[in-house]
Amino acid sequence: MSKLAEGELRWYVLRSKPRKEGALQRYARQNGHEVFYPTIPVRPVNPRASRIAPYFPGYLFVRTDLHAVGAATFHWMPFSAGLVEVGGEPGTVPELLVRSIAARVAEIWQA
Repeated sequence: MSKLAEGELRWYVLRSKPRKEGALQRYARQNGHEVFYPTIPVRPVNPRASRIAPYFPGYLFVRTDLHAVGAATFHWMPFSAGLVEVGGEPGTVPELLVRSIAARVAEIWQA
């Protein structure tokens, strides 16, 4: 994995505690982090259940300068289970992949 330059914004995958994706997204945004939380419409069997579900249950994307904020910020954040790591280091997600997921989610909402 290549070393990232300081001041460089990158996308990371943030794990949430079970069924806490929405709360984690709100908390991270309130603390100034750029968050992408893809959701899709669903038709639940229970009419009182939510009609919106996470596209990736248990995960959302956060764009940040990890050198500036530190990985521990996300590990200790309420509702968080920390960043997804690859080889012991937080793994980055390419910008193009995040855009592709956003486009696919938009298509699902249009259908």
